[in-house]
Amino acid sequence: MEKQNWPSWRYGPKGEADVFASASDVPAGWKEHPSEFGGKTAPAAAPVASTSTASPTPPVAPVAPVAPVSNPDIDRDGHPWSADLHASSKSRTKDDLWRMKVGVSRPAPLEGYPKPAAPAQPLDL
Repeated sequence: MEKQNWPSWRYGPKGEADVFASASDVPAGWKEHPSEFGGKTAPAAAPVASTSTASPTPPVAPVAPVAPVSNPDIDRDGHPWSADLHASSKSRTKDDLWRMKVGVSRPAPLEGYPKPAAPAQPLDL
């Protein structure tokens, strides 16, 4: 018998994935790797009731919403997407700047950019 290190990832017949602490926790029909299904979906496994007594999750403060992109054609620094400078995916960074091509330096922000952010509103808790 092959030695198995636990916890271990297992994959369900519908593409779901989860980590299980031991072999006895793995529902019927779940495999060690998604390729073991051979492109065919097996019948859905019956849900397994959890025997653990989880402690209640403490409340979490709401996260401030991210400001929407004001103009989808320009980035935060006022630059329109350019094939010479920016990645072909036309994706943006978390700071709302176009992703740069490898080896290309980011140009300075255009005059008047970035626009000042609206004052933060206090959270009602």
